[in-house]
Amino acid sequence: MDRKDHKKEPGMNRRDFMKLAGIGGAALSTASALSLTGGVKKAEAAKLPAGLTEDELVILGHLPDQQIGVDYPQGETITVGFLCALSGPSAGWGLPGMTGNNIWIDAVNKTGGLLVGGKRYPLKMHAFDDEGNASKALQGARQLVLERDVKFISAIGGDPANATAPFLTKHKVVYASLVPTDMHPTRPYFVAGGDITPQCNMFNALIAKMVLPSEKELGRPLTYALTTQEDIMSRQVGAWEIGSAIAMGFEIVYEKFFSVDTTDFAPVVTA
Repeated sequence: MDRKDHKKEPGMNRRDFMKLAGIGGAALSTASALSLTGGVKKAEAAKLPAGLTEDELVILGHLPDQQIGVDYPQGETITVGFLCALSGPSAGWGLPGMTGNNIWIDAVNKTGGLLVGGKRYPLKMHAFDDEGNASKALQGARQLVLERDVKFISAIGGDPANATAPFLTKHKVVYASLVPTDMHPTRPYFVAGGDITPQCNMFNALIAKMVLPSEKELGRPLTYALTTQEDIMSRQVGAWEIGSAIAMGFEIVYEKFFSVDTTDFAPVVTA
């Protein structure tokens, strides 16, 4: 196809892209549910645990190694921790995470527990509100490990991650963060696989490039602006997004951070 013919092809606009993404997401969810349920007869044949909702079946569909419906001996309950801001300006990071963890744990426990080494271990989560504060995070880590005997901590990351690293490493407690957390040989129990946010933010520039007119059509370079709250997590995630935008050929024209206690956003969006 030559360039002239290609120009006649209609481009993908934002509405088309979102529609395609919605259809794809719905199709994947339906496929996941059907792959596990496979109809009532197959579900009965597999002896799926009673009480599982369709949403929980979709969640469990991402855990093929758990052999849902297959009987295994039950082990002791394993306690896990959730160490995040559940109040204050940073609660928007922690509250959704705690809800998501509870949904996942409830689904797994309905199957008898997490299958590890031929046994199913029920899970119980204990949460501590660190308010996004490093010193309180260390206090919470001590409480979760020494008083609750947790073996794994789910968290957001940032300053609390750095504050708790020495203690959690000493006690060999696995720590998985949502945002990027420094990993090196002195932190063998910090799990990078727990972070998803930066990867998502890297796609923002790609999506923008797909739905915006080209530089040639605009007659100028594509520009990119980023504003977010002032904390270590936002700075880490923002660095990924800005790096992605630069790699995609955008000209960065604005990158500023606002205080976490900001309530009037008019000056922010009009800057």
